[in-house]
Amino acid sequence: MSLLSKKTLYFLVSIFLLMFPVSSFAGTLRILIVGDSWAELVWTNSIWPTVLNTYGLGEWDVQGDKVAISGSTAEHFADDVPNPRDSYMPVRTYSLYNAIMSNPTIDMIHLSLGGNDVLGKWKNGMLPQPGPNNDVFDEIEQDLATVVDYVLSLRPDIKVGLVDYDYINIWELALAGNQSAILMQSFLNNPSPSELNSAFVELGNRKRNIANTRNRVAYIHNFGLQQYRYGHPGFWDKGPIYRPPFARNVSPIPGDPPNYIPYPGGFIEYPTPRAGLRGDNQDDPIHLNNTGYKDLCGHTLYQFFASWLVDKLHLLSLLLPEIHLHRIRLTLKLWGLL
Repeated sequence: MSLLSKKTLYFLVSIFLLMFPVSSFAGTLRILIVGDSWAELVWTNSIWPTVLNTYGLGEWDVQGDKVAISGSTAEHFADDVPNPRDSYMPVRTYSLYNAIMSNPTIDMIHLSLGGNDVLGKWKNGMLPQPGPNNDVFDEIEQDLATVVDYVLSLRPDIKVGLVDYDYINIWELALAGNQSAILMQSFLNNPSPSELNSAFVELGNRKRNIANTRNRVAYIHNFGLQQYRYGHPGFWDKGPIYRPPFARNVSPIPGDPPNYIPYPGGFIEYPTPRAGLRGDNQDDPIHLNNTGYKDLCGHTLYQFFASWLVDKLHLLSLLLPEIHLHRIRLTLKLWGLL
């Protein structure tokens, strides 16, 4: 039997995550969820246990208490600011340290940071590179590197996954009259979706730099996942330019390691469709719904975490292409296709 195309495989994995019920029992802690609101929503909504149980990996569990903190930045962790979730103790050298060192079976970090730094420091008109704001991205990269290097220093078995974002959607929500989106759009100097997406892609490039220059660190590419799932109904962009609709399963799916081609995935001119956003009225301009975060964690599992998990079973004396095939075979076997 020939292997499925990546798009077909991703479609099957995504549907698989939605269709099957989840068993619930506490397993051995392996994954620590660290970072901002994207980390907190993954933690509080039990996204990782859902994904792990779906793939028969429920013997492993996750933790995120006190280190998955909505509103946090890479700068907060790098500067070791007081953590309101942990009696205002230092967030890095106390909260993060204890979360890792008090749980010796944790050996994988799901790290989601940098988005709030961009939203707080970047302005439209600052080209990611070259441009007058190189110091902004340099600063964010250095803060992220400080956090990553600290984690790596704690134990030799720890691996860090720099789990990147999917596109957000401030533009369409602002046009629809969402007050928080209007304020963000004004603060950012009215960027088009392409301009804001480009800033987040540059942040992704800086995360790739960190991963490429360190052992035990991986970059997880997620740009365009929700465009692939839902398509987009089309919208009026700056200009005005009309961006026509496209169907689901049409846009480029995020490229795989090691070269991540295409990078970024999806269509950079478009935001994440509202169908993929959080909120009863799909009116959260920054966050995905639970299905989106299942896609994010499922894609993280596919790119690196599955092979890191089975490393404990001594199955990783394989070359990267063979690991890639192992992931595909695992999914196909779960689907009864092998």
